[in-house]
Amino acid sequence: MERFIESHRAKCGGQAQKVESRPYTITEKVDILVAHLKKRDLVVEGTEAFVKRHYSDHRRDTEGPLFISATLSAAKVRIPHTQDRPKDSRGVSMWLSAAQSAPKESESFWPTRPGLVCLLEDYRGADEELFDGTRDSAYSILESMLFALGQKLDETVLGEHFPPQRSSLHYSKEIRSRLDAWWRIPGEHMIAFAKNPSRMLRKMGCVVSRPRRIKSLFRVRDVGPEFGGEGRTASIFGYPIFICAA
Repeated sequence: MERFIESHRAKCGGQAQKVESRPYTITEKVDILVAHLKKRDLVVEGTEAFVKRHYSDHRRDTEGPLFISATLSAAKVRIPHTQDRPKDSRGVSMWLSAAQSAPKESESFWPTRPGLVCLLEDYRGADEELFDGTRDSAYSILESMLFALGQKLDETVLGEHFPPQRSSLHYSKEIRSRLDAWWRIPGEHMIAFAKNPSRMLRKMGCVVSRPRRIKSLFRVRDVGPEFGGEGRTASIFGYPIFICAA
């Protein structure tokens, strides 16, 4: 975001401006970024609106909005480092929001409502093309989270629960870049995560706070029907540009 703000300042001030202007406040930076995204139709208000647009007209819209601005009830999850890491290591943090409402049996093949939402703080991965899990795939926010952690996974308490499984049975050209995460995921963990993610993460050594109301602007990284969640809601994985109390 900082590089975008500097580019915006240069365009507004011009190179001939000699008087140094004051630094933008965080609020001003956010307002500039949101205005830029809205102007280019890259942001949608609310997870439900995003899911409806993404699965509009009985098809997946992979060229739709890439950002979501939403108010959520979410719990902060801290994934501690293993004991051999420095004591002052804070580990990895993310926010987890449960499905807002249960879908009805009569709903269509495509998901029409948002399910789990996971926002991973300090994500440093490449801004790759949106991964869109289909109803027939074993999509899971858990898989997305482990893939995003990358090499950091083995430095956290989750690493011992997801050892690499070098099996050719998991090979798929469509998800070549995600293969390492797929090697690590037994199906029973994915089902347990879909049913009660907070409980599963606590059992694996994570610290989960009580849910609170937050507002966030976040970049959508993955979206798809949650494996083990009956496929009628679409889970969303992303990384936040900002998070604040709502």
